[in-house]
Amino acid sequence: MRARATAVVFVLACLFVVGGSSAVAADVSRTSIAFGNQKVGTTSATETVTITNNDGVDIVIGGVAVGNPADYEVGGTCGGTLPNGQACTITVAFDPEVVGLKSDSVAFNI
Repeated sequence: MRARATAVVFVLACLFVVGGSSAVAADVSRTSIAFGNQKVGTTSATETVTITNNDGVDIVIGGVAVGNPADYEVGGTCGGTLPNGQACTITVAFDPEVVGLKSDSVAFNI
């Protein structure tokens, strides 16, 4: 009989990497996701983070990156120009490769 391992709690922190000298006014729907226990080799339900542009002008999201892409599936509609007043979504699912406590972050390059 094969033993099954479980990975425990992933916390997703939304970090903005802002180019230039001024901050970008964007609302983030949530700043953390706790996935809880997830068996190694299986994928969690997808969680969604919404980013809304309230900057008064269009912003460009140059990319979305997760620190350890081997343990997560990242997708969504963010990337490219996000017009003022519009929103985009980032989707994240937890797909652990090894047992252990996981903590990581997603960065949005604006």
